[in-house]
Amino acid sequence: MGAYGQPIDSCIDYVYRNLYSRFCVRDIARQLGYNPSYLSSLFKERTGQSLQSFIQEAKLQERGYFYSTPPSP
Repeated sequence: MGAYGQPIDSCIDYVYRNLYSRFCVRDIARQLGYNPSYLSSLFKERTGQSLQSFIQEAKLQERGYFYSTPPSP
């Protein structure tokens, strides 16, 4: 089990596996079998960050990495 326990570790895994897809908190909750409000509250309680802001931050970080990585010769 990861640092935050279930289902938070599964949320984090879902976000990173789906960075290039369109999804929202409701999609993650449906996939994991949780109520979106409950999952969001639990995520915030355990991580100190809202699930929505985590999703946005992860996507922005990935875009920043993509644009800052020089192309291979």
